Amino acid sequence: MVHSLIQDPVAKVRRAALTGVGKVIDVLKDTTDKKKQFLEKIEQLAVHESYQYRIVFSKICPTVVNSLNAEEFESHFLCHLLKLYRDKVPNTRIAAAEALNEICKIEKYGSDSRILDSIEILKTDTDRDVVLVVGGIPPKRIVKQ
Repeated sequence: MVHSLIQDPVAKVRRAALTGVGKVIDVLKDTTDKKKQFLEKIEQLAVHESYQYRIVFSKICPTVVNSLNAEEFESHFLCHLLKLYRDKVPNTRIAAAEALNEICKIEKYGSDSRILDSIEILKTDTDRDVVLVVGGIPPKRIVKQ
């Protein structure tokens, strides 16, 4: 059910379903096969051709970090998130930047060089909105007269 909702064509429905992913993982903790299948379905969002699903994946990442052990989080989520910050679509990079900012607030990831390096790279992004999300100084806008 949650998997269907996070793929709903209506953005408001997708956003509302995000918090349910961590809860489903918590419920599936003891059922290894079902949990693995669920994580693989969520993982597919990271490489989906639609940027909207890549954004959903990025938004899921901070909501599940505490529902998984470090190995599971890194192999199913962080590895993909560390690619999405270089996505061709600025909105996907914004969502990845927001996720990385949230995840680095968690003690075990606060000094993770992969995350910190990604955030530093995002501070020099070509899109000013991406730069603002990570606290960088955006490039000046050139106003044509």
